Amino acid sequence: MTPSFNQGMYLEETINSVLSQNIPDLEYIVMDGGSTDGSVEIIKRYSKYLTYWQSQKDGGQTDAICSGFERATGEVLCWINSDDRYEPGALQLVAREFEQDPELQLLYGDYSLSYSDGREVPKPKISFDLNICIYAFLMIPQASSFWRASIYRKVGGLNREFQYSFDYDFFLRVGYALKDQPRSIKHIQTSLSKFRVHDESKSVSQIPQFQIERSRIYQQFNLSKHAAVRRFWNYYQMLRTVWRFWIERRIFVYKKEKGKA
Repeated sequence: MTPSFNQGMYLEETINSVLSQNIPDLEYIVMDGGSTDGSVEIIKRYSKYLTYWQSQKDGGQTDAICSGFERATGEVLCWINSDDRYEPGALQLVAREFEQDPELQLLYGDYSLSYSDGREVPKPKISFDLNICIYAFLMIPQASSFWRASIYRKVGGLNREFQYSFDYDFFLRVGYALKDQPRSIKHIQTSLSKFRVHDESKSVSQIPQFQIERSRIYQQFNLSKHAAVRRFWNYYQMLRTVWRFWIERRIFVYKKEKGKA
C-alpha cells in the first residue's frame, strides 16, 4: 500500500513502480490524506488497477497505513511511501522467498538513496540482530521490508501514537516476538527499493522528532537506567555493527550518530 499527502510530483512514479511488478494477485491500496496538489487526479487515472483508494483527512501517515492494512486481505504486507520506488522485479523476488520458506515471517533487502541530481547511492545492509537494532543501528530499511500479515497482527500492528519512528518501533516488536525463531527473519543482499532524498521528506526535515520518539520506544525494552551502562552497550553494539558489515559485506561502515549507518 501507499500513504500519500501532497506528493503529486512523485506519486505517479511510485504507483508505476508497484503496478509494473507484474504480480497477478497484487492488492494495491492508496490512502491519500486529502491532497490539494493534483494527487487525486493521478490516483484516479490508475483507479482501475487499485484494490482500494481514498482521499480524505486522516490522522497522519501512521493512521493512513494502519487503515490501509485493515482493508488488506493478502498474506504478505508492505508499504511504499509516495516518494519512494520499488526496483524492477522486487515483488516477484519477495513472493518467491515467502512461497519457498513457510517459516519466513519478515524479509528485507538492501536499498539505494536517490537524489534529485540523478545520483543513486547503494545502501547495503546486514543480517538481523535484535541487540544491534535496540542499541545501535536498525538494519531493516522500511521500503525494502515485507512481512506476513499474521506477525503484523500478532504484535498489534503499527502504533498510531508514533508519527516518525513507527517503523522502528514495529520492527523492534517483531524482532522481539521472533527472537527464538532465527530463521524467521531473513536479509537478502539485493536492492529492492529506492529511497528518494529531498528537503521535504520527514527523515530529512524533522530529525529531532525522530529522536524524541525513539527515546520513548527504548523504554519498552527495559534498558538500564544507568547512563554509563547504556553507553557501554551502545558502543559495544556499534562495534558489532562495524564488524558485521565487514564480515558480511566486506565494507567498513561507521557513523557516530546512533541508528544511522
